[in-house]
Amino acid sequence: MLLGSDIDGVVIDFVSVIQRQFQELYNVVLPYNKISTYRIEDCVPLTSKQVESVIDDILTKSSLPIYLDALHYLGTYMEKNKVIFITSRKKKYTNETWLCLAKYLPKNFQVFFEGIFDKAYFVKNLKVDFFVEDRIKHVARVANANPNCAVLIMDRPWNKDWDETLWNNVTRVKGWKEIIETIETFKSFG
Repeated sequence: MLLGSDIDGVVIDFVSVIQRQFQELYNVVLPYNKISTYRIEDCVPLTSKQVESVIDDILTKSSLPIYLDALHYLGTYMEKNKVIFITSRKKKYTNETWLCLAKYLPKNFQVFFEGIFDKAYFVKNLKVDFFVEDRIKHVARVANANPNCAVLIMDRPWNKDWDETLWNNVTRVKGWKEIIETIETFKSFG
């Protein structure tokens, strides 16, 4: 079983860093539960350029925090299993992205960046069996293009109002413990 995963909002706690930066630079408080859309500029009284500048600055760092459940459950899983990371980060952040993941996780992974090809293409051509994502547009595209892939949507405030039951192959999950248990259960029956 091949596991694929997005990075930001799923493995790397990108949001806590954004919150801290907004507070420090602009004195803007962004409560986690108030992030109602992936378009963060729609959740704060800042311009798109200000938000983009903060995000660009954050992505140039290889020391972003990992979610603790990802560190434990995903890290343990990766000791014996390869994982594919598929991200919509720009390719110019390749080194920082790889170093950030390698800081926390066994080096049993590959990273693919959207560009000419989208996440659905990578999932299909790499024959990913399980794909973890938090952004609605990517969940829908991957689910539509890969009916045999189990798409797991990580429960986050920015995707709360989305109805994952519209797809037979999409399941909402609360965290990495549930994800790894799902994969292990599938392996034992498969």
